[in-house]
Amino acid sequence: MTTRIPSCRLASQDVLAAIRKMQDADVEWQRGRIFNMVSPQSEGDLDRLLKDAYLSCFYQNGLSPEAYPSLARMQREVVQMTADLLGHPGAPGDLTSGGSESNFLAVKTARDRARAERPDISKPEIILPASAHPSLSKAAHYLGLKEVRVPVDDGQQADVERMKQAIGPNTIVMVGSAPSWPHGIVDPIEDLAALAKREGIMLHVDACVGGFVLPFAKRLGRSVPPFDFSVAGVTSMSADIHKFGYAPKGASVILYRDEEMYNFQLFTFDNWTGGTYSVPTFPGSRPGGAIAAAWAALNFLGFPGYLEMTETCLKTTERLIEGIRSIRGLFVLGNPQYNLFAFESCDAQIGAIWTGMRQYGWRIGLQGKPPTSLHLTVAPSHARVVEEFLEDLKKTVESGASGDIAASATVARYN
Repeated sequence: MTTRIPSCRLASQDVLAAIRKMQDADVEWQRGRIFNMVSPQSEGDLDRLLKDAYLSCFYQNGLSPEAYPSLARMQREVVQMTADLLGHPGAPGDLTSGGSESNFLAVKTARDRARAERPDISKPEIILPASAHPSLSKAAHYLGLKEVRVPVDDGQQADVERMKQAIGPNTIVMVGSAPSWPHGIVDPIEDLAALAKREGIMLHVDACVGGFVLPFAKRLGRSVPPFDFSVAGVTSMSADIHKFGYAPKGASVILYRDEEMYNFQLFTFDNWTGGTYSVPTFPGSRPGGAIAAAWAALNFLGFPGYLEMTETCLKTTERLIEGIRSIRGLFVLGNPQYNLFAFESCDAQIGAIWTGMRQYGWRIGLQGKPPTSLHLTVAPSHARVVEEFLEDLKKTVESGASGDIAASATVARYN
C-alpha cells in the first residue's frame, strides 16, 4: 500500500497498469454477476456515449453557472424532464450527487419550513416506515430531527394506521417509498398523502430506485399505484438518474410541489469577505461530467429506450421470481411487481446460500437483522445470465440444505 507521495514521477502507463492491477479484485459487473448494487447495463453505444459526455465536461464545475452556462442549461433540462415524468411539469428542484443528497435536502427543506411556519416546535420529528432508506435516518441525525420508525404491515408496505398513530405535535414530515429498497414494494402513497395533507405535514416520496422505472412500467401496461405528484399531498420527490435512468454516478433529482417549499432548500451566505455564496444543494464544487452524462443518458435513450430497458428488467425479474419460487424451500417476500425483491429459505440458512453463491461468482444482497433474506436488484444486463443464476442458486440451496455449505461469518449490510 502506498502511504507517501512517490519520490519520483511514475510513467503514465505504469500508473494505469497499477490501477488495473488493483481492479482485478473488483466484481465483474460487465458479466452481470452483481445484483446488490445497481451497475451499468452493458458495454455498448450507451456506455461509450456516457464516457464521452462525462469527459467533455471533465474539468468543468457545476458551482459556477455564469462560467459554464452549458452545465446550467443541462441541469435545468434534466430537472424538467424528470418533473414531467413524475407528474408535475415545471416543478422546481435540482440535480444532486445521488439519492442520499436528494433525501437529505428533502428533510432539510421540511425542517427549515417548520422553523419558519411552526416556531413552537423545538424537537421536530420525521415518521418513516421500517423499510425506508437509511439515508433518511442519516439526514435526520445530521439535521437534528427525532426519527420515528414504524413497523411495516404483513405485505411489507408502510402501515398507514400505525403511521397515523405515530403522528404527534412535533411531526413535520412523513416518508413513503416507491418502491422500498428492501422488498421492492410501493407504499400506499395515496393514503399517506391524504393523511399528511389532513395533518398539515409534508410527505416526501423516496422514488430514488423507482422514479425511472414506475412511469415506464405503467406505460407498458403494468399495474402501478399512484405514487407521484399527481397525488395531492405529495410535497417532494427524489429520483435517481444513476440507477434506472442509466447515467453514471452521481446523478439524482430532488423535486418539490411549489416554489414556496423549494425556497427552504436554498442556502445563501454573505457574512464573510469573499462575496455572496449561494447554492441550492449540499456540495459547493460539483463535477460537470456527471451533469453532462445524465443529460446525455436521458436524450440518447428517450422514451423508446427507457420503455425497452424497463420491459427487459421486468421480464427478467418475472423469470427470476418464477425460478426462485420453483426451488424447494425458497419463497419471495411480499408481492413485488417491479425489478427488485427479496427472498427467504425454509430449508437452508440464508447465510449459507449467500456464501455459496459468492463461490459461484455472484454478488447478491444479504439483508435483515439477523440475516433473513437475500436481495436482488435487476438490471438489463441480467437478462443474459438469468438461467445460469437460477441453476447455480438451485445447486447452492441443495448444498446449503444438506449442510455442505456453512454460512461465513458475515453480517447483513447495504453497502
